[in-house]
Amino acid sequence: MIKFKIKEFRNILTTYIYVADVYKNYKNYEKSLDYLQKAIKYSNMIKDRRGVLNSYSHMVDLYIELKNYERALYYLKKSSSITKEIGDLELLGNELASFGIIFWKLKRVDDALKYLNKAVNIRHQNNDLYNLSYSVSYIADIYESIQNYDSAIYYLKEFKYIANKIKNRDYQEEAYIRIAKNYLLKNQIKISESYFKKAIDI
Repeated sequence: MIKFKIKEFRNILTTYIYVADVYKNYKNYEKSLDYLQKAIKYSNMIKDRRGVLNSYSHMVDLYIELKNYERALYYLKKSSSITKEIGDLELLGNELASFGIIFWKLKRVDDALKYLNKAVNIRHQNNDLYNLSYSVSYIADIYESIQNYDSAIYYLKEFKYIANKIKNRDYQEEAYIRIAKNYLLKNQIKISESYFKKAIDI
């Protein structure tokens, strides 16, 4: 039994979410859900919309970890309605990306691509390059998984461009390796080798 001194925390809502996260880390999902439900109830009681939003976001993460994607979608939709009400574009981009990732896990490829591309558009608007890199990387993964290697390469080159812009050597190396892999899958050996060489030279 994990014991917490709730009164030591200034904010009850923050405490509920903190405790929920600790239980999730210990794989005690039942307790984690219980505290997140308390956080939602408390947030609604004090009319804290961002508190409700934060609680829903943690619910989404928990159900994704449990691979209960339908339930994750349920809370993501509830979260998204509040985000639109608040008008937080950065958070909206994150939620659109989450929709895309969940739909991909549900094998709903068209929906996954639709939402991830919406996330890409928002992140372009916000000039949010780090999160933009994640979105184009996921899109490339999806195209590779359905053997559309040309589209995968297109998005991986976008990923490489962003990696260069943010000067992230790990992402640059990853981009070159993944581009090389997709050219190899297309049986374009010489082009593939050239990208593998670029990865080595990073």
